[in-house]
Amino acid sequence: MKRLRSALWLPVVLASALGGNKRAELVGERTYGSASEQRLIEIEGGAALFLTVANYFSPAGRNISDDGVTPTAEVRAGADDSADTGGGEDRVAPEPPANRAPTPADDPVLRKALELLKGEVRKAA
Repeated sequence: MKRLRSALWLPVVLASALGGNKRAELVGERTYGSASEQRLIEIEGGAALFLTVANYFSPAGRNISDDGVTPTAEVRAGADDSADTGGGEDRVAPEPPANRAPTPADDPVLRKALELLKGEVRKAA
C-alpha cells in the first residue's frame, strides 16, 4: 500500500483550525478542496484502488472536504475594492513587476489583512 503525499490540503486544515478556534482572522476566498488522506492499493493485473483512510474536520465538526473553509473577511483575489466601475464588475489589480514583492496596492487580500491587523493593534492599545 502506498500513501499518497499531497500538501495541498495542509493549509486548509490549518486555516480551519486557527479560524475555528478563534485564534486567527481568515482573509481571502472560500476554499474548496480535498481534506482527506488516501492510500493507493495496487491489485494484481495492474489495477489499483484509491482508498480514503482519513477525513479532516473543522473544530465545529464539519467535514472540510464538503464545506471548505469560509474566511472571516471574504475578499476576492484580484478584485480591486478601491474603485467602483459602476457596472458591478470587479477590476483586476495589475500584476506587480517580477523583481519586487507585492504591496497592499497590488493585492486586495494583503490590503484587507493589513487593515484587520491595524484594527487589532488599535483595540489592544
